[in-house]
Parts: sequence; C-alpha cells; structure tokens
Amino acid sequence: MQLRRRRAWAFERLLAGPTTAVRATAVGAYVAASLLTLAGALRLSSPGTLSYIASLDAEWGRTGYLVMHLVGTQGATAGARAAIAAWMLGVLVLAVRRRVLPGGVLALTPVPVVLLLTVLGPLLAGAIEDGVLGSILWLVIMATFFLGVPVWCAVVASLVLARRRRAMPEPTGEPVTRE
Repeated sequence: MQLRRRRAWAFERLLAGPTTAVRATAVGAYVAASLLTLAGALRLSSPGTLSYIASLDAEWGRTGYLVMHLVGTQGATAGARAAIAAWMLGVLVLAVRRRVLPGGVLALTPVPVVLLLTVLGPLLAGAIEDGVLGSILWLVIMATFFLGVPVWCAVVASLVLARRRRAMPEPTGEPVTRE
C-alpha cells in the first residue's frame, strides 16, 4: 500500500509542473490531432469498404458513404477546427498573460475566431444568402485555413524564439562545474 502511494505521489508531482490552464490548452492540440487522424483514417480506409458494401446492396453503399461523410468530413474535421481554434486562443491568452509575448500579438486573434465561426457555418447559412456576401465569406474562410493558420503559427513561434533568445545568457567559454 505504501509503495502505491509513493508511485501515485510521484506521478502527481510530475504532472504538477504546468498549470491547469497550460494543460487545458494542450488538450486542445491533442484533441485536434486525434480528430484529424480519425478523419484521415476514415478517408483512406473507406473507399474499399464502401465499394464492397455497395457491391452487396446499392442502398447499403449509399448509406455507408453518407455515414462516412457525416462522421469524417462533417463531424471530425469540424471538431478538429474547433479544437485548433481553442488551442490557438489559449496559446495567445496564456502567452500574453505570462508576458512571453507582447500584447500586440493579440492582433492575430481573428484567425482562431474565424476558425470557430466556420464550425458554426451550417447554423449561420440560413442568415447568409447565396451571392456576393457568401462568396466573400467563403474566400475569407479558405484564406484563413491555408494562409492564416500557417502565418499565425510562424509569427507566434518566431516571437517566442526571439524572446527566448534574448532571455538566454551569453556563453562565457568557461566549463560548467557542479558544486
């Protein structure tokens, strides 16, 4: 019994390093990666299975395709977008609150906000008619996916690395000794 307590205590001590906010933010990245992996696995594995099911009965094949599309494309990728957006917002808020990044970096907040709004897209579709506004919003969403997210990651990473480099002491050339 005593050995179990020591192991549990050591495990809790190991996990107590980061704060709850850091852990919650990290979960967003893990959930997003898991959901994107699920969507990719469904995309890669479904054609053969769906072809076989369709060869048995055409209606079964259509139903299988519909389920794969709703679970993979609509469910997993929408969940991944929401998790990525939550992770991005969490990183920005934590980095600014802990003064790892300057407050001006909050100008990058529209990127994750647009990602969150794309998850709500089907709910907002009734409010937006097809036309010029719908086309403009589609272009904004695509630009956010393919330009905004990579630029966001590059800017935040470069700011963090530059801040860390400034905080590191200059090497003296003397060997490090332990006392």
